[in-house]
Amino acid sequence: MDISASRPTRRGFLGGVVASSVAAAMGENAIDASAGATTIPSARTLHAAAFRGALGSSFTVKVGFAHYSIRLTDVETLNMANLPHHAVAGQRRTTGEQYSLSFVGSGAHPFGQGTYTVTNRRIGSTALFLAPIGARGRTQTYQAVIVNV
Repeated sequence: MDISASRPTRRGFLGGVVASSVAAAMGENAIDASAGATTIPSARTLHAAAFRGALGSSFTVKVGFAHYSIRLTDVETLNMANLPHHAVAGQRRTTGEQYSLSFVGSGAHPFGQGTYTVTNRRIGSTALFLAPIGARGRTQTYQAVIVNV
């Protein structure tokens, strides 16, 4: 009898941790398709070109019950193959598209990192994991990194 098939794997464990973390981070922003809610497309279905077409435009971010406006300021193509080995240790190298999005919002109402529903007139709504990466004057900069495999 082969008992190795019944043992938990590191990949399975980490996948469960990531899924649980994303669900916990989404909190009130979670999308419940089973309840008949509108399905929000993942950024993985959107390409950098779509976001480049929205450069300079406003996005609305739903944070709990509040809505904040942020402006897309940069779309940068990333090349994970050029990163140092320790930066991607244990991660599968991808051949898909990798890019980062930079947004600027008001520093008067900054919000923490997490997965939020963001909406734009041109792109529609999508879920993005946004992280605050710096404040300058009265503005707060946020970043999202998308890796399409």
